[in-house]
Amino acid sequence: MSGTNLDQLAGALRDKLIYSRIVSWLDLAGEYAEIIEQMETLLGVPIIVVDGNEFSVKIRVLADHPKEKFVLYRKGELPPVEDDWLADIRLGYATFRADSITLQATELGLTADELVATMRAHAGFFNSRDRVTKLRSRLRDSVDSKTLLAMMTSTLLGTADHSFSHLFAELASSAAPPAGEEPAEGKFPLLKYGLDDFFWDGAAKIWNYDGQKDLPALVLWLFLQEQNNWPESANANARADFRSWFNALPNQQAVQAWAAYAAEKLSSLQQLSARPAGELLQNKTVPGG
Repeated sequence: MSGTNLDQLAGALRDKLIYSRIVSWLDLAGEYAEIIEQMETLLGVPIIVVDGNEFSVKIRVLADHPKEKFVLYRKGELPPVEDDWLADIRLGYATFRADSITLQATELGLTADELVATMRAHAGFFNSRDRVTKLRSRLRDSVDSKTLLAMMTSTLLGTADHSFSHLFAELASSAAPPAGEEPAEGKFPLLKYGLDDFFWDGAAKIWNYDGQKDLPALVLWLFLQEQNNWPESANANARADFRSWFNALPNQQAVQAWAAYAAEKLSSLQQLSARPAGELLQNKTVPGG
């Protein structure tokens, strides 16, 4: 739960204590068990961990200190009300439920159900305070689920732009194969927390790519489309994004590496087999043309 803002958590509990002397803090997953002492210091209110001590807790908060504020921390599933020694407190006073994703969604202003669900589906991303801070700096007033995923991806890759073309350019540059070596297949090492699925969904919907889900296959497909002068069935977005990446000066080292790889793999095509990789790079409009 390293991505959670403890001050925000304390503030949310403090808000409950304004109108309720006792607050039952329910932590189903036990994700806050290790920071109870920190929270007690921040709150300035005793936090009692309820764990087989229900009767003594009840005596303390209702009989021994009837006017003092308390937070009762309860981890895991609660027992049925009829079997709970603290049922009267549980039902008669405030209850606080907050997992780290809910708190961070509130902090980031992403409280719409769709956005919270997206965050939950990629919860690992939010386990880093640094990533959450960087993501916050990218957010705008209106964000939908796809835009959020794009911004999360750009945060991981360290790109200022979260457009699909920029995400591809960064991935292609970071995964360019060293001279004479095969590129790594499978999932991208830079894309974690399920964000590789988001990238492939974008490749399918934005570029009409329906091939194997690994970067070498995607790059070969792009070079092949360019070699064939982008037939009508190909996507104009893919063409524009490929040429933008291919022509950009900062990408030239990666372009050269991928062009050499494409020249080798597509050598059965007459126009490619007749040209070495160096010549492929000389033509900035049609690689291998």
